[in-house]
Amino acid sequence: MAGKDSFYLRVCVHPFHVIRINKILSCASANRSQTGMRSAFSKPTGTVACIDIEQIIFSVRIKITSRWL
Repeated sequence: MAGKDSFYLRVCVHPFHVIRINKILSCASANRSQTGMRSAFSKPTGTVACIDIEQIIFSVRIKITSRWL
């Protein structure tokens, strides 16, 4: 039996924290051409969820209908 009645999935944390990258030059004249962290508004690369130790990330409930599972 598959469908909405056979399982339940709940995501308890959501990724709201935006990870950004500040590209740094690695050539000989890099110290004269880059601004460092002066303007740290760089390109966003992804999102993450901030969680604590032993915090529940997601919960799953299933309904077993067969004796052989």
